[in-house]
Amino acid sequence: MRTALPLSARVLAQASVVRTLVTMIQEPTAEKVLALETHLTKLATDADVEKYLAALRACPATAKMIEDRWLPAPYTLDDLERCAPGTLGHAYRQHMIENDLRPDYFDPIDPSDDFALTRLRLYQTHDLWHTVTGYPTTTLGEVGIVGFYLGHFERHMGDRAGAAAAFSAILAGTTILHAALFRQDRITHFFRALVEGWHRGQAAEPFFAVRWEEQWDRPLADLRRALHVTPSRTSAGDVTSLAA
Repeated sequence: MRTALPLSARVLAQASVVRTLVTMIQEPTAEKVLALETHLTKLATDADVEKYLAALRACPATAKMIEDRWLPAPYTLDDLERCAPGTLGHAYRQHMIENDLRPDYFDPIDPSDDFALTRLRLYQTHDLWHTVTGYPTTTLGEVGIVGFYLGHFERHMGDRAGAAAAFSAILAGTTILHAALFRQDRITHFFRALVEGWHRGQAAEPFFAVRWEEQWDRPLADLRRALHVTPSRTSAGDVTSLAA
C-alpha cells in the first residue's frame, strides 16, 4: 500500500500541480512535464494506482510484461554506435544525439512494485516510441505522440483506458490551451497532429509490451510493419515551422 501524504504535504503537492499546469499552458516544456508527473504520482491513492494497473493489465501483452517484470540490461548510446544504418538501434541513437537527449533523463525509479515498474518502462521507452512513430521532439511532434498514446490505450485497454490515458489527456489539454491563448496560428496544426496520432495509435500493435532493447539490430522498417505503424502525414516542413 502507498503511504498517504500528510494533509500539509498533500496541499503543497496539489498547489504544485496547479502551478505547473499554469506554467505549462504558458509554455510547454519537457521539464514541466516531468515535474507534473512527479507531483501527480505523489498524490496518487491506492485506488488510483489499482485503476491504472487494471487498465494496463486489460491488454494481455502488457499484463504479461508486468507479470514477467522484464527490464533491459543497462546500455549507453555509445553501445549502439555499432548498429547498422536502418536499424532500430541506429535510428534511436541518432534521435537521441540530434536532440541532445539521454536515456537516463528521468530521476531514478525503484521498480519494486508494479506501479513503479510501469512508470519506469514508460520513461525508458518514450523516446523509442518517438523513434518508431517518427514524431520529432518539437511541440507539434509531442502533440502527435500524445495522440498516439491516447488512441493506443483506447485500442488495447478498452473501457478501462481512461485511467492509463489520464496523464496524456492532461498534456493534450494544456498544449491545446497554450495554442488557443498564445499561439492561435498553431491550433489547427495541433488538432491535426493529435487526431493523426490517435488514428495511428489505434492501428498499432501493443507498444508497451515490446522488448525494444532486445531488437537494436532489427531493421526499423521491418519493426514498423510488424507493429502496424502507419506513415505520418505530418510533414517535416510543418514540424520545423512550428518548432519555435
